[in-house]
Amino acid sequence: MGNHFARLPSLQSVAKDAVQADGSDSISFAAGAVQLKAPDGWWVQELPRRREVRLVLSPEEFGKRIPRDAIWLCYHVVGPSRMTREAELQGMLPGRLRLSTDATATASAPTVFQFGPWLAVAQEFVSSQSQADDVPIKGRHVLVRTDWGIFELHASAPVNRFETRTAAWTQVWKSIQLEAPANFSPYETTAVLEASAILGSWKSYRSRMRLRHDGTISIVPDSVNLLTTAGSPDVLEGTFESRGDLLFVTWRDGSRLNFRWRSRGSDLFLTDHEGQISQLKRLLE
Repeated sequence: MGNHFARLPSLQSVAKDAVQADGSDSISFAAGAVQLKAPDGWWVQELPRRREVRLVLSPEEFGKRIPRDAIWLCYHVVGPSRMTREAELQGMLPGRLRLSTDATATASAPTVFQFGPWLAVAQEFVSSQSQADDVPIKGRHVLVRTDWGIFELHASAPVNRFETRTAAWTQVWKSIQLEAPANFSPYETTAVLEASAILGSWKSYRSRMRLRHDGTISIVPDSVNLLTTAGSPDVLEGTFESRGDLLFVTWRDGSRLNFRWRSRGSDLFLTDHEGQISQLKRLLE
């Protein structure tokens, strides 16, 4: 199965730099589903990773890679589950921790606790594999189940900095508020009504797609910051109409592309006229 839009033009750009936080400023993430404050002077940036976008906080300035000494947050859109919330989180935690560390990481037994009204589970871990000039990494991984999805927090630092970082991690954790994400705007055109279930933002391996209620569409490559404004030459823009499970897209340069769509939970599958399939994940922004 394809992991990206194979039929779209190749777009290249340079990612915007991280910004340095003022400790008094509140940061909104994932369409307002997450509110928090970063420690004063820490660097903050949203970075894409596969079908996710992560909010990264680090005491050191960084580029396109998540530093070893950092906190990152992610929000997964997840529908109701037949499992209990504890079973759901316990089942998800090992896989998410493996994706966030390396194969040599060892973890403590999971701890289940309440975060406000929400059930949460956490593990501490140590990554024993080290590079030539690096020491092992120690950290914590947390999942919180809300009514709208699963909030994820990963905090890590070299073991020789772990004790000094825990105060900053606690500061961030105590500032976090989880709310309902902002609702989509009311529909303004009948041309998109049959695609109402998939309006919003979606993340593929290399880009983000936005299907808007006014019938406009944009594709933003991962090398462009999420705050890129409409009209940027790095953003592919156009309009679309929906007819049943078909999307008829007309790009600004006049070229056309048709997709057949199918959604399943937080996944969207798009099939083009040559049978190429792209899988995307629902994204809150």
